Amino acid sequence: VWISMLSLAMTSSLMRRLFGMRVALMALGLMSVSFWPVLFGRSVIQAGLMPLLAAFVFYCLTRAMLAGDQPGAGVWFTAGGLGIGVAQYAHISAWTLMVIPVSFILYRLIFARATFRRHWRNIFYVLMIVMSVSLPLMLFMLGHPDVRIAAEGDQPANLIDIPVRMIQSLAGLILRGDSYPNFNLPGRPALGPVTGILMLIGMGVAIARWRRSTYALLLGWLLIGLIPGAWSARSPNYEAMAMIMPVVFAFTANALHTLHTIFSQ
Repeated sequence: VWISMLSLAMTSSLMRRLFGMRVALMALGLMSVSFWPVLFGRSVIQAGLMPLLAAFVFYCLTRAMLAGDQPGAGVWFTAGGLGIGVAQYAHISAWTLMVIPVSFILYRLIFARATFRRHWRNIFYVLMIVMSVSLPLMLFMLGHPDVRIAAEGDQPANLIDIPVRMIQSLAGLILRGDSYPNFNLPGRPALGPVTGILMLIGMGVAIARWRRSTYALLLGWLLIGLIPGAWSARSPNYEAMAMIMPVVFAFTANALHTLHTIFSQ
């Protein structure tokens, strides 16, 4: 339970940095009472660490980027790199925590190249930390290559199947949920109908504002975070999707905030 409480605290702190206090409180409230985070918060499973680790990594990297050239930026870059490295030992889906920052860097290279030039040394520094922390795991994987490879029959037949499975995984949050009893009440959606609709509205808002870096981060986090579930034997797979939990409630909170802004005017 304490890991779940830390996940709530870290997610709300991240949302406050990205979108302000109101969105942070909305995300905190929704995450505190929704079925999916409550279930994972009371289950002793490795995937339960992923929402905390994902929120921690992006909080640290966000603080580092916002700090600019201030002396404290190095501390946050270090913490972010350590978080990514340590996460590789927690769950097989943690590789996405390496890919999401890389995709965001590519996004910033296209739309804000000056920011990349200011931080390229720190980005290389984070990469070195991740590689150093992950080195024992990589050496073990080289000696035991079958440990984290799914059975051949469980993998998509071709690359075209991956987007289809990603859509199925996303739909599984709202329609018919994971059928595996270890990670869900078989068939129960992770989100209720109202929360699910808010998530879709929030995704639409993020797509409409994709040129803003905060929304681009959310979209990249969601899309890349869905890949482990798309690569698994069943779809949806809530265990493999656990690392997108904070971003799901970021979308719902942003939807609430947007609707409040519209109707209050």
